[in-house]
Amino acid sequence: VIHGDLATRNVLLTSTLDVKVTDFGLARQLNNYSMYVKTQDTPLPWRWLALESHRDMVFTSKSDVWSYGITLWEIFTLAEIPYAGATNCCQVVEDLEEGYRMRRPKYSTVSM
Repeated sequence: VIHGDLATRNVLLTSTLDVKVTDFGLARQLNNYSMYVKTQDTPLPWRWLALESHRDMVFTSKSDVWSYGITLWEIFTLAEIPYAGATNCCQVVEDLEEGYRMRRPKYSTVSM
């Protein structure tokens, strides 16, 4: 299953500190395929998308790993907005293609 919308807004923490991933509205079952190509024109969470998802509308387990990394960044920045200075997805794509990466969060360690 590809979730397609991993972000802190879709993660719940129970009273026993169990983590629950929610909102499977963009999720897709892959079955015999390793990727999903989006063809519908629906809004996407562009601040959390991997570069290949931005460019080609391709979603894989690897693009979910990218979103997971952005989600961890959100957690360790204490809920800062990813790419806060960007006003649209085209700007994020251009920055990523030029090698830009967000700074390491203050509350993370180098080994993370």
